[in-house]
Amino acid sequence: MAGPKPPSDSGPSKGSASKSSQSTSSKSGKTPTRGDVASSAGYVPRSPPRYDGNRDPDPGPWQEYAGGAGTVDPEHNPITWNPRNLDLGGQAWTVIRGLNATLDDSSTLGSTSCLAPSSLPENFPPIMSSSMSSERVGLLRDFDLTHVQFIPDSPLPAKPKLNTTGKEIKLTLNTWPVKGLPVNPVWQYDVLIGNGVEKRGKIMNAWESPTLQGTLGPHWIFDGNRIAWSPIELKEVRKTLNLDEEYGRTRKREFPDEVTVVVRKAKEPLVKFDKLHAYLDGQTSFDNEILEAINFLDHLLRMWPSSRLTKIKRSFFAEPRERIALGDGVEAYHGVYASIRPVHSPMGPIMSVNVDVANGTFWSEGMVIHTARELGRCRDGYDLSMKCQPKQDHKLDKLGGRGESETFKLLRVLRKLSITVTHRGIDKSKPEPSFVIDKLLNQSAKEYTQKMRHPKTGKEEEMTIFQYFREKYNINLSYPDMPLIKTTKKDVVLPLELCKIKPKQRYVFKLNDRQISNMIKFAVTPPPQRWSHIKEGLEMLNWEQDPYLEAYGVKIQSQPAIVRANVLPNPKVQFGNGPHNPGTTGRWDLRGKKFMAGNSKELKSWGIMVVEGRGSPDKAAIERFIGEFIKVYSQHGGRVVNPKPVIMPSGANSDGGKMVEALWTATGNANKMRPQMLMFVLLSKEAKLYNRIKKSADCRYGVVSQCMQSLHVFKCQAQYISNVCMKFNAKLGGFTTRAIGVRNHEKFGSFNKATLIVGADVSHPAPGADIASTACMTFSTNLLCTRYAAAIDVNGHRVEIIATSNIEKFMKPMITGWASNLNMGRLPESLIYFRDGVSEGQYHQIIHEEIHDVKNLLQEINPHTKTKITVIVATKRHHIRFFPDNNDRMAADRNGNSLPGTLVQTGCTSPFEYDFYLCAHSAIKGTARPVGYHVLLDENNYPVNELQQMIYDHSYQYIRSTTPVSIHPAIYYAHLAAKRAISHEDKPSESGPQMKGKKIKKETSTSGDGEYKLLIPMPDQGGIRFEMWYV
Repeated sequence: MAGPKPPSDSGPSKGSASKSSQSTSSKSGKTPTRGDVASSAGYVPRSPPRYDGNRDPDPGPWQEYAGGAGTVDPEHNPITWNPRNLDLGGQAWTVIRGLNATLDDSSTLGSTSCLAPSSLPENFPPIMSSSMSSERVGLLRDFDLTHVQFIPDSPLPAKPKLNTTGKEIKLTLNTWPVKGLPVNPVWQYDVLIGNGVEKRGKIMNAWESPTLQGTLGPHWIFDGNRIAWSPIELKEVRKTLNLDEEYGRTRKREFPDEVTVVVRKAKEPLVKFDKLHAYLDGQTSFDNEILEAINFLDHLLRMWPSSRLTKIKRSFFAEPRERIALGDGVEAYHGVYASIRPVHSPMGPIMSVNVDVANGTFWSEGMVIHTARELGRCRDGYDLSMKCQPKQDHKLDKLGGRGESETFKLLRVLRKLSITVTHRGIDKSKPEPSFVIDKLLNQSAKEYTQKMRHPKTGKEEEMTIFQYFREKYNINLSYPDMPLIKTTKKDVVLPLELCKIKPKQRYVFKLNDRQISNMIKFAVTPPPQRWSHIKEGLEMLNWEQDPYLEAYGVKIQSQPAIVRANVLPNPKVQFGNGPHNPGTTGRWDLRGKKFMAGNSKELKSWGIMVVEGRGSPDKAAIERFIGEFIKVYSQHGGRVVNPKPVIMPSGANSDGGKMVEALWTATGNANKMRPQMLMFVLLSKEAKLYNRIKKSADCRYGVVSQCMQSLHVFKCQAQYISNVCMKFNAKLGGFTTRAIGVRNHEKFGSFNKATLIVGADVSHPAPGADIASTACMTFSTNLLCTRYAAAIDVNGHRVEIIATSNIEKFMKPMITGWASNLNMGRLPESLIYFRDGVSEGQYHQIIHEEIHDVKNLLQEINPHTKTKITVIVATKRHHIRFFPDNNDRMAADRNGNSLPGTLVQTGCTSPFEYDFYLCAHSAIKGTARPVGYHVLLDENNYPVNELQQMIYDHSYQYIRSTTPVSIHPAIYYAHLAAKRAISHEDKPSESGPQMKGKKIKKETSTSGDGEYKLLIPMPDQGGIRFEMWYV
């Protein structure tokens, strides 16, 4: 029986980490339990999966130790270890959070499920102990084909013997083995600059100042916040720096720009590498010392590039060789990404550097007026001036009745940009003047006045900006009616036309459709071209000349890793009229093929509405399309008993909800039964109308719907109709194909017993948006796992772990329905839980929160359940790529991509844990991105070859495609369903989408953190909740 969540054996951490972790527990929406309270101190604050490693949680203000300068307070540690800082395997985080597992001499070591959460006691020692017998150590080591390895502390399954099925090939990875690591210890220092809350720019100016660097000496590594490392021991350094003097600034200030810098030894001053060497040699388990060593190497790798290149987290950008204008004053160019981590290799565990292309978006260097014109879609400066004119709004009488025009609002994105000015001329003896845009003023140069010293009389007087520049610089502004730029410097207001955007400033906003289209054209490159860009990135990094790597004794191999991989045997694709073998092409078509299962009930009650407007098809075109649609669908195995559906125009009705109501009523009355399908022909891809139609159909009437574009209806092409039929058939209870792989059971498909597959994902809003995240879970609804139902709801604000309330609400009806319909009322013997979107630092939360809730729910349904659970995390947010020999037809397709089914288990995977990379699809454009799978729990003890083959086979069962998909369909469907959340919001249609707006007031129904309205539930009538309404 699943008990309470196992507590951590570590006490609450000091500093801000404890507060953050406690808030995390509350955000998840879970009722705190004894286990929650004990373990919450070990949780990491919720965050995006990638972190640049430079900004550890703020440990609070610096405290001088009473022992005096030069001594270290034993209770004070200004460094709060944050596992997000590094790209490591989950075994590291379980140790840092105090989550160790236990194995006594009576445990079954051969089982990868012996460390299930329910089996962990409250207080447990590490896996490995000095009293463990040599025979048991030998069992622990026996997991690799050719090498004996030591399994570190980890409740996660150990790396099994490698899968050897399929064809063996050779691949080049974009990873470079590290062949030399530091031998001598490195001294670690705590750094305090100012009062500890200074801005990043001031921190770096102080650190890089000539006086401080001259005092410290060469080869110091700084994390940009509070930690520094040096190859030499140094007593405490305390300096007060005048930054104006350090950088030759001559501007007079009321108070000098001074800052005090304190550099002193850390609590644990030595970073040793002997433990890291021992860990890689399989002689010790992971601990804090090893984490500190890898943390140092991570910063060491970035130190020299950071001093020469534009740095964004782990990516670096130089002056581009190639760039592309994306539109609206934004451009993109290539850079290089690099990170270091321990990996498994044929020679044993090693450190390796992953290098890949980084595609960055930046503001284009140039005059601000040109960028403003692009943003406002203006012909010239005069057009921009006119469109930025304030609107007269009586609701704003308190503000002088001046409202902001829509064009003026678009210019808000220019805030915080660094600019220079052009009216002062060029003086090479002085640094270029630099300003930062605070905001744009909704006043023109002729309207805005302030007290200024008159250039000629020298007296203080009220002047307009227009007058000041005419008198001071003899400049008559060309566009005096344009908005003004207010800078962050006191009383500095500048005309927009005299300002210039400085280069290499990151564009941090979401790209619009046009920019995304241009970005895809630029970023999507075939493997040979991508490899060429990676080589350019290596030249930028220039490891051979890196003085920091040389000073610390780090050497990186000049040649990339070449590994043995396997191309798994592809399954046959079974249709209703026979199998098809796509081979290694990863493609097939539907010509002459029947769906494996047609619609579950004959189609009788259906209707189609045509949205009228310019370009809408006439009745004859619609009738021709319907005739061809019925013909094609029938050829694919669909059963249509009513060849004349209701056809009606939208008329003057422009509201999607009323369209659905009208078509629902007409279709029901015409056929004297509940409508089975409603179809809509739309003029464009307008999201508002589409979302309104889906909201009404899904949540009000509980009927599946299909939208189509009028252009495609006019063309009436068989291929388009076949593609629509796959979705149409899925919504009516059928499925397109099933995969017949090496292991095939007539009833259970890839399994030999009744198995339920669950896919789970949480989608988050754009950074900075104060809106709800969406949780989604999908559930297989047949024993072949070819059909999936889905459930969605809000999950609090940027909360990654699915709330207990959502898991219960989603799973209970689905599991009970699955049991009664497919398994004679019994719960599944096996449950495979595919989870997407979590970082390595959150693995333990998946097991100890989500899976804990799943087990509790199964126990609630049936206290005697024996359901065994396998948990697999899938991720595409990584930089690993496969580069086969382009001339090897056994390994590469015609574009140079790896073949579908390519499996990599070494060279880029965890040295000790059960993970692998699988490229299941055939990339149409660009370089294929494999999916990384990490097994967190395997109570089913699936053989490695069967589990990996199952994942690959199921990629051929995606219901609306004629190619295998890159990620397991359960996760893919979760992504599709989560996108529908915006259509299910509980709000008036005219209020705009909540998903793009602000919080809803608390008096309404709540979920997760208690601040957002639940989505509208779908009705029970018609059974839509158990259909594939989201495809």
